[in-house]
Amino acid sequence: MSLPPTIISPIFNSSYFNASNDYLTITTGDQRYLRIGGAGTFSTVNVAGNLDCGSLTINGSNLNLSGLAYVSGVTPGTASASKALLLDSSSSISGINLLQTTSLILGSSTLTSTEANYLIGLTTAVVQVNKAMTVNGSLNVSGINNLSASSITGTIQTAAQPNITSIGTLSGLTVGGNLIFTGAFPSISGLSSMTATTITGTLQTAAQPNITSIGTLSGLTVGGNLIFTGASRSITGLSSLSSASITGTLQTAAQPNITSIGTLSTLTATSITGTLQTAAQPNITSIGTLSANSYEHYWYSSDSGSA
Repeated sequence: MSLPPTIISPIFNSSYFNASNDYLTITTGDQRYLRIGGAGTFSTVNVAGNLDCGSLTINGSNLNLSGLAYVSGVTPGTASASKALLLDSSSSISGINLLQTTSLILGSSTLTSTEANYLIGLTTAVVQVNKAMTVNGSLNVSGINNLSASSITGTIQTAAQPNITSIGTLSGLTVGGNLIFTGAFPSISGLSSMTATTITGTLQTAAQPNITSIGTLSGLTVGGNLIFTGASRSITGLSSLSSASITGTLQTAAQPNITSIGTLSTLTATSITGTLQTAAQPNITSIGTLSANSYEHYWYSSDSGSA
């Protein structure tokens, strides 16, 4: 039996069988070497050159060697076309143009295509249907038809607000037009002062000491006294005046509607027509010519002392 040729190889070791008292059996050869077209098991294989095989099985799983091209020439942290993605030491990667997924987790929040659609195709400061709302550099936004909120802070720019039916406590109120109240019981309470050009309605507080002048009245009913003060006190333009008591001097001389007067302390008149009811008239010092047949008794002259 001739010995095999000596071959310098880390795999083939001639010392295994190149001995005077040993033989290379088929069983030993199958354990140490691979047959051509056969199968064997190795704990370690060192390949100095190329390993050419149709398929490779690792731990019972067949490895498709055609995928080795995807990991060949890969740069960690940089995406390359038709190559596997390999993160760098900071778990980062760049160069990805398009990444498609059904959902994306950001921190503890999940972003799906539904939420992402709210952010696609936005126009700054313009409200769009089913889109997120953004403001411009001036913090303005337009295009809102209806806005519902529990709290809104800021100044409403549209003057007319027909849908505001109630407000809270105002520190001040300036009205440029008319203040109109509707409903069964319209009221304002708690005002310390109010300034207005025109107020329409009925004042509920009877005493109004600060009203110093009024316009033309269609009628006036006074339950108490009507008191005039000041240097020039007057009432003009009255067609009639009815009062239980009027104090003062009538300025119109002719008073044809006065039919009776009370007790006068003095009376000055150019002419008095009628019959004096009081017989004694000590203040009459002279009379006109009397008709004698008007008296039934004689009278005596104080000058002659005769009848």
